[in-house]
Amino acid sequence: VRRSSSVRPLVSEAVFSCARCKCFIKVTQEDYKHFKEPLECYKEQDGCGRSSTRFEFMPLMSKYRNVQRIEIQESPDSVSSGVQPESITAYLYDDLAGKVTAGERVVLNSIVRSHKTSSMPQCDLYLDVVSLEKQQNMYEEVEITPEDEEEILKMSKSPLIYEEFVDSISPSIYGYRLEKLVLVLQMFGGVAKTLDDKTRLRGDTHVLLVGDPGMAKSQLLRGIADLAPRGIYASGKSVTAAGLCATAVKDEFHEGRWTLEAGALVLADMGHACIDELDKIKEYDKSAMHEAMESQRISIAKAGIIANLNSRCSILGASNPKYGRFLKDLPPIEQIDLSPALLSRFDLLLIMTDDVDKEKDRLIAEHVLSVQTRGSLISCKDIPADINADKILKKTDRLKPVYSPEMLRKYIAYAKKINPILTSEAAKLIEDAYIRIREQCKENIVITVRQLEAYVRLSEASARVRLSHTVLEEDAKRAIMLVDAYLLRVSGVNADSDMMYKAAVIISDLRGER
Repeated sequence: VRRSSSVRPLVSEAVFSCARCKCFIKVTQEDYKHFKEPLECYKEQDGCGRSSTRFEFMPLMSKYRNVQRIEIQESPDSVSSGVQPESITAYLYDDLAGKVTAGERVVLNSIVRSHKTSSMPQCDLYLDVVSLEKQQNMYEEVEITPEDEEEILKMSKSPLIYEEFVDSISPSIYGYRLEKLVLVLQMFGGVAKTLDDKTRLRGDTHVLLVGDPGMAKSQLLRGIADLAPRGIYASGKSVTAAGLCATAVKDEFHEGRWTLEAGALVLADMGHACIDELDKIKEYDKSAMHEAMESQRISIAKAGIIANLNSRCSILGASNPKYGRFLKDLPPIEQIDLSPALLSRFDLLLIMTDDVDKEKDRLIAEHVLSVQTRGSLISCKDIPADINADKILKKTDRLKPVYSPEMLRKYIAYAKKINPILTSEAAKLIEDAYIRIREQCKENIVITVRQLEAYVRLSEASARVRLSHTVLEEDAKRAIMLVDAYLLRVSGVNADSDMMYKAAVIISDLRGER
């Protein structure tokens, strides 16, 4: 639902008074678009039968029904890149009116009608809604067959399950295995909880990538937006608070009245919002994200409209350093052009620096050239005779994802049904780690209770990867290892990300199975 109007009364049966005989004439109204008046004072209704008379509309004697006008559009994640999502106006009547608001995902059973709006022969289409159902789960549309379930259970028993998922995310991008592991855990997410007093604790993980230009941040964001269901991609250079969250607009959609219009975070409800160039967003527009990130709701109070819209999505942001590139003589945290209040809402902040390393640069060059060569062969129709295509394709097989995007979505959909519970051993590890980082971190690094909740969310996501119903010590250790890597890089310590990644994926669990 892109826009929604307020609920208004619609005349269903209009009553008119004849100016000559004072008889009351009833006229049934068939649709929203046309208001029908009597052609004559009908004798069937005890009228005088004259057509050349004046009729007066009697509003108090007429019958009404509720109506709400909404504008729906195709899901942005189901539309090909560069194609504008198609939209159409729909009308909800009676008890359906007022049931939906901007940003919600709905399935409408409707009657398609046409309406001529101008002197041209063309007509506009609109929908008369008969019934509706809301989509509460972002994976409702993912169909898992018994064969798929058998394959998913087989995948979960692999001792290399974490590495296989990492290898399935943007294999054309060299390295960044620690960052890709974090993105895998973000897609699986933690468990959203509702307490006895109806307080809701978010389970979505927010991640921020801050790095030098040319570090493939945008490519990673677009890859996750395409891979994750309900993925929305937005660039900070052209986004405003209204386009990011929601706003009330006054336009011709509702005859000049105020209507609610959903932004990117609302449209990404129960999905992923990937926001590039986060540092380019104006400070006023950044402040609008605070409520959306923590309470996962967006409050609108404008032009007499007071509403709360859901934005229950994971946010993956990307930003450049304040001075264009990271300077070695300044701590990285001082070069991030975001307020402490906004930074504290991110569970993980990953620093990506473009350091000169001869051996690493050679590996990157070989990887990029392999990507280019494989891409040329795949898209080439007439391969020259002196090119051994089979040998090249076999040599570059590592560029293929281990699991297809469709299989990965099904696995995540299956894992989302599992709500792992924290064990006492894992809780003790997280408690000790939180107290340790509170004592060790410098004053310019923001560590709050939100970081403690981030440990829990990452641990639950780690358990979901294994389809485990309990959060074990290995999951808590994996979350602690990732947070330690983040804090070391933010503090200015040049931690070896490859070593941190290996430590995070090979942690043994209580049974010694991994």
